[in-house]
Formats: sequence, structure tokens, C-alpha cells
Amino acid sequence: TMAQLQPTKDKLEDVLLAEILTGKVELSLQPRGLVLSLKEAAFFAPGQDAVSPESIPILGKLCEALRNIPGQIRLEGHTDDTPIHTRRFPSNWHLSIARSIAVLNLLREQFQFPPERLAVAGYGEYHPLDSSPTDPSRAKNRRVDLVILTQAAEAFAPR
Repeated sequence: TMAQLQPTKDKLEDVLLAEILTGKVELSLQPRGLVLSLKEAAFFAPGQDAVSPESIPILGKLCEALRNIPGQIRLEGHTDDTPIHTRRFPSNWHLSIARSIAVLNLLREQFQFPPERLAVAGYGEYHPLDSSPTDPSRAKNRRVDLVILTQAAEAFAPR
């Protein structure tokens, strides 16, 4: 349940206080689980899927905190509604999933996070946090959400 994730939220707020205060990361409890939003501005160059080197230590702190917290984690990529059409990313779907995979690869390879606890999803521009057509709104929508799933949401994961 959401209530069971409250202690985890409190712990992560302590660990990530600096990143939360500077707007790089946001935490919220939602029906599907505890959501840590990794903001594009802190983690990715526009239109790219490589995690910026200076933000990698943030993922390291996250991994240390999450290692002893049980549960499945889904990495959900989101873009804004600005169309992208490059050779590498024919659509926002491609970019959103590529960013989720980039975060997964770092967690797995650099920080040896157990891969069986991870899954990826890409939502393109179709689940905006803010749908007003302004630059600050679009910036808010560009993110990778790291979701510690509730047990109810986990029930849908393959066994």
C-alpha cells in the first residue's frame, strides 16, 4: 500500500535532500508506488538518451538507498509534446524508452543493482504532468520516473 512506502519516502528525502532542493529530483506517493522523478534538465541533454556524467553520482546515492528496500522498480520514460524525428529517435516513444534503458543500464552495470528488480516503460508525451503549452510545463514533462511499485502494482509483474 501507499502507507507502507512512507518510511521509504522519508529515507529517500533525507538521502536526496540536496537534489530535491535544487529541483533535480521530485518524490511523490502515488497509487502505483513511490515515484522519484528524475528531471531531464539534470539528467539528459535535450533530445539525447545519454545520462549526463555529473548526475551519475545521484543514481549511485539512489542505488545505495534502494539496495536494502524490497520491491520491484519500474523506470518510466516521458517526453514533452515537441515532435522528434531523428535517425536515432524516429518518435518520442523511442526517446522515452531509450532514456529508461539508459538509466537501467547504469543501475545494473555501474552500481550492480539486481536486474531482476528492474523493468522499463516508455510513455512518450502521453502522460504529461502539466499540459499547458509553455516551456516550463514542457520541461516538467521531460523526465524518467523511477517507481518503487506497491505490492498491488507488483502483482501484475510476471513471475
